Amino acid sequence: MYIEASRPRTSGQKARFVSPNLPSSSGECLTFYYNMNGRTMGTLNVYTQTSGSLGSPVWTKSGNQGSKWQVAQVTLISSSQFQVCKQKKKRNCMGNKMRETRKVKMN
Repeated sequence: MYIEASRPRTSGQKARFVSPNLPSSSGECLTFYYNMNGRTMGTLNVYTQTSGSLGSPVWTKSGNQGSKWQVAQVTLISSSQFQVCKQKKKRNCMGNKMRETRKVKMN
């Protein structure tokens, strides 16, 4: 997923990636890579979603994380079928340095 920060994007806009339905999990590991480089970065959240409801983030990162790719791992636990939702929220409208890309692998 790539999010361009320059016009016509506005502060507060969100981009979401939602997985297909996944079976219940007692500890599946979600591994993904992200790059959040620039002073105008917003927040990247990962949620589990059941019945269309997001709930609280199971992982979150905000602000400039540097120019190198970072790896994140999240343990997913759900007693029922669920989806993984990754959401990026744009912080402000300054410049075009807001880049966030992810590769996702379920182990």
